[in-house]
Amino acid sequence: MLNFSMSSVLMSVLFSNLLLMIMYLIFRNTELMLKIGYRLLVVFLAITLLRLAFPFELLFLSTNIYWPEAVSYWISTVFLVPHITVGNFRFSLWQVLLVVWVTGAVIQGCRLIRSYRLLRRKILVFGTDISAKEPYLSLLEEICRERGRKNRFHIFTLPEITTPMIYGLQSSYILLPEELFLNEKELYYILCHEASHFFQHDLWLKLFSQILQAVFWWNPFSFLLKRQISLMLEMRTDRFISTDSLHKEEYAQTLLHMAKLQIHQTLGPTISFCDVSGSALSQRILMMIRSSDKVGHRPVQLLFSSLIVGLYAFSLFFIFEPSSPPRDNTFEITYENGYFVENPNGGYDLYVNGNYLATLSQIDDSLTDLKIYKNEEEINYE
Repeated sequence: MLNFSMSSVLMSVLFSNLLLMIMYLIFRNTELMLKIGYRLLVVFLAITLLRLAFPFELLFLSTNIYWPEAVSYWISTVFLVPHITVGNFRFSLWQVLLVVWVTGAVIQGCRLIRSYRLLRRKILVFGTDISAKEPYLSLLEEICRERGRKNRFHIFTLPEITTPMIYGLQSSYILLPEELFLNEKELYYILCHEASHFFQHDLWLKLFSQILQAVFWWNPFSFLLKRQISLMLEMRTDRFISTDSLHKEEYAQTLLHMAKLQIHQTLGPTISFCDVSGSALSQRILMMIRSSDKVGHRPVQLLFSSLIVGLYAFSLFFIFEPSSPPRDNTFEITYENGYFVENPNGGYDLYVNGNYLATLSQIDDSLTDLKIYKNEEEINYE
């Protein structure tokens, strides 16, 4: 059984952000990336995506870890107790935050759809179809024949872009800058790169990461996740294309040539030929050139795998919750054992048998017969 709550969201975000920080530190060290291996990095980046997309608690697996009483009291009174009144309805801060969260996600989702449609309109209005021209047609036919695929691509030149990119989830468009002067070998690698993104369903993965970013718009680490996914998609494609030393050298030269022309831009759910920063581009080239030197370092892989799997399991099996009285130790609040004390910050402090229980913003109808004291001095006076 699944449960969605503030605690389940908290565990999902904490785990995902922690894993992203670990991945970020790894991505800054090319030697460590080579030791871990490309495939393991892809797997654990996928785990991060999955955990962020699944902010639920598995009730049949999870065990509660209770916060200290002071923290639990703060969470319960500030976030979970309904003390915001709108008309005849009362809401907790957690419920208000959920409304803000969903509203922001809808706005971000609409922006994503708008950018997708806007780019499609630009292609159809301002783009020039060169799919049937040479050498584009012959090169694409050769690329598709090598991959055992049919040529379903449309090639357009577009005046507003400065680097090649691919667009479209089913009917794919390869977009080229309007004035791009390349020799046939460079053009082959560019078309092969963009076609490979389509063959490997990278546009779907990119769209999924953008949807997650739209949903978790309030989490700054979601932007880090998007950048890391872009880098991993590019590295996977680089590795797929550069099959021998000659291809690696020619392909690296093409990457460097295009990087000189690039201006950072985001046009909807697309993947561009140089979709990363300059430092990441140099890392791509190093990973591509040296990927055949080492398959991976087993002790490092084992340590990294144990760390990630352990964190993932912990986030599923253990949930941090505010402490609460055991359910089997129930009791009845009556006129004899309960009373209220007015809280100077607003609301009423409920006491049972002389012990503080909770702070209520309003007194429930079932508790209206309890005494209400202005302060503790009145209690002592009685």
